[in-house]
Amino acid sequence: MLDITKWIVSGICALSLIYSRHATVALCILGGSLNALFIKASKRLLKQARPAGSVLSDPGMPSSHAAALGFFSTCVCIHSTFLALYVRGLCMLLAAGGAGLRYINGLHTLPQLLVGGAEGALSALTWSMIMVQSPSLVQQANRVLDSQWGDVCVFGLVLCAGAVIAWRE
Repeated sequence: MLDITKWIVSGICALSLIYSRHATVALCILGGSLNALFIKASKRLLKQARPAGSVLSDPGMPSSHAAALGFFSTCVCIHSTFLALYVRGLCMLLAAGGAGLRYINGLHTLPQLLVGGAEGALSALTWSMIMVQSPSLVQQANRVLDSQWGDVCVFGLVLCAGAVIAWRE
């Protein structure tokens, strides 16, 4: 299961972007990729070990899974205003549950999950504020997605996001 989670996340991102072809989705995926790079740099700086007995040997602080779940669930809650409030709340609960599985399986400590989730949510809030403050960024992204280069851009963004998600070490 550990090896397929990155492909599940990449697949959901790809399907969301291909289905919607909306700049907000593309920019959230770009923000999620930047968030993943930030988390990987944080892991290298902090170098906090995972719990004893973990099957993984790379540093565990902060949890990159919790950060990704925090980022994308926060983006869904902020940008999916067409969804009922309880659906957005359910999205957050599912993200917390997904992070909790990392604790139950002995892959992270509770502080590692909390820091990762908080960092992901704060990054999503920051990224969303940048998007709101820069309407020309969203308009330009929509123009690109609607142009003849739209398919190339969608493919490239999904490929880059997948590469960032798959990159370990």
